[in-house]
Amino acid sequence: VLTQLYGSVWPHVLPFCIFNMVITLLVFYFFRQYTFPKDGHQFMSLILSFLIVTRAKITYSRFMEARGSLEACYKACRELVQTACVLTQRDKSDGAIVWRHNVAYRTILLLRVTMACIEFESQQTNPWEIPEITATDQDDMTQQMLFLHHHNNNNIQEEEEEEESSSSSGGGGASDGGGASQGSIGIQQHAASAAAAADLHSPSPSPSSSSLRDECFRAPLLLAYALRQEIMQQRSGAFLEHPFDHVNEELKMLDCVTDFLKGFSNLAKLVETPFPFPLVQMTRTFLFVWIFTLPFVLCYDTNTYPVDPLIMVFLTTFGFIGLEYVSMELDDPFGDDPNDLDDLGMAQLVFEDIYISIYKLDGEDAAYTLRRKIVNRIKRGTALDNFQDDYQHGYTPQQEETIEYDRRLEFQQSDGGESPFYFKKPMKKKKKKKMTSFRSLSKMAAPKMSMPTKMSMPSFAGSSKGRKKNKK
Repeated sequence: VLTQLYGSVWPHVLPFCIFNMVITLLVFYFFRQYTFPKDGHQFMSLILSFLIVTRAKITYSRFMEARGSLEACYKACRELVQTACVLTQRDKSDGAIVWRHNVAYRTILLLRVTMACIEFESQQTNPWEIPEITATDQDDMTQQMLFLHHHNNNNIQEEEEEEESSSSSGGGGASDGGGASQGSIGIQQHAASAAAAADLHSPSPSPSSSSLRDECFRAPLLLAYALRQEIMQQRSGAFLEHPFDHVNEELKMLDCVTDFLKGFSNLAKLVETPFPFPLVQMTRTFLFVWIFTLPFVLCYDTNTYPVDPLIMVFLTTFGFIGLEYVSMELDDPFGDDPNDLDDLGMAQLVFEDIYISIYKLDGEDAAYTLRRKIVNRIKRGTALDNFQDDYQHGYTPQQEETIEYDRRLEFQQSDGGESPFYFKKPMKKKKKKKMTSFRSLSKMAAPKMSMPTKMSMPSFAGSSKGRKKNKK
């Protein structure tokens, strides 16, 4: 642990330690006249210790709160799919299998988009452009997000037309000057509307009032609405032959979506609320002033060799600046840094739990189809390639499921490659009727008993025991 560099603050703090030791040597040999007693410096260390410890405590609380919010989202996704499977376990019809498949797919999509939202600052990837989203969902999300931009631009244009008509009725000279300014404003508004539409497909933040990060955090809300709609599809009678017996059963599933949104709201709060800047500024000001004036205090009473001041300066610099770097690492727990939370890795575990829930109720075919629907889109290329490919062929969600099923059959017929499902080889279900009779057991055991006897005959032929058995 002491020598581990991965995730350590040593590479960041060591240059400060060396630089402060160099200052100590210069003060000891060349600037002894500028040293001063430790009284004021000792009082200042109390304030600095309070600020450093307070900042570290707040950042650690934020880190653990982020972990708890992530766990709430993961738990809600697991419970939602398991509840859907348990409440409809009596219904094995094709419509029920399709409904459970759609609920599971929407749940996976909601969790995946949420992980893309909280990692937007580090990855710069728009959540509606991840490969797992189909062309239909991507088009719906983009149109819904652009609705507010178009609505605001239309209101601005109406206000400009009213101002222009009022200015034209006031007088001719004023209307000429006002017409030129209105024309320039119209061009600017047109550019702003075009930039707003382009910003939805560009990773760079926009200078508009609604930033791109706000648009990213709107995507999970839209998908949560779609998931609730998918849950309520069981009332239509087109999927389930045995609908829910009580309204509390569907309310239980809807509460899982509500719990997910609570965790997502806490994550959005942590991402959008930075650490208080005045506290950071005060802490670092006191820190750098106190640390880099420490050599002037330690060299005040040292007259022999600068060994003791060098050791004290090195350890003190490492302790205080190291705590500040720890606070900086824990302040933003989302990303690719060594100390960040592995949110996407934990989400993959949730995806596998969802596959298992579908497998236990609907069998391997349903779980295989659900997983291939996600994996195939990732392997096919980027989100833009999937979007263009879907619109080029005109795939609908039902046609896409048929294509995934055909690909699975082609994969099973060709014995090459490894199965993309987490079960390495497809497991065939044994028929219970054949296992009940004694005759079927004897037929199954006969080939197994004949193989060792044929294989063992050559090995016993050359030995004394083998000759005795052959004579008998």
